[in-house]
Amino acid sequence: RDIAAGFPADHLAFFSSLQLMLHWGDFLLVHAGIRPGVALAAQHSEDLLWIREEFLEHPHDLGQTVVFGHTPHRRVVVGLPYRIGIDTGCVYGGALSCVVLPEGHVYQVRLGDTVVRESPLNTTHGRRP
Repeated sequence: RDIAAGFPADHLAFFSSLQLMLHWGDFLLVHAGIRPGVALAAQHSEDLLWIREEFLEHPHDLGQTVVFGHTPHRRVVVGLPYRIGIDTGCVYGGALSCVVLPEGHVYQVRLGDTVVRESPLNTTHGRRP
């Protein structure tokens, strides 16, 4: 509460307006992932914000690629058609990554770099089913 009290009101309003998941074409964007085998309407906010292994280790049947963060990896995780993980550990000294969809371009900046690197999503990144 003390931290929130120091935030500008328009920032708090922005954060309060954010959705826990966003459908965008063939993609579902969430913070951490989804619980496989559970319908989207029945997903719990706790899973959308915190799930890790259960999501990463199992395919799902949503018909959309889940774009997620929360679990840092050395590279963007490409596990099509199930998932794309964009947390590349910036907070731990890794890259800050951005994926442009549906085009499939990855932009990254590493700590101390002044150059933004671009690469195609499907050829240079880690794979995980």
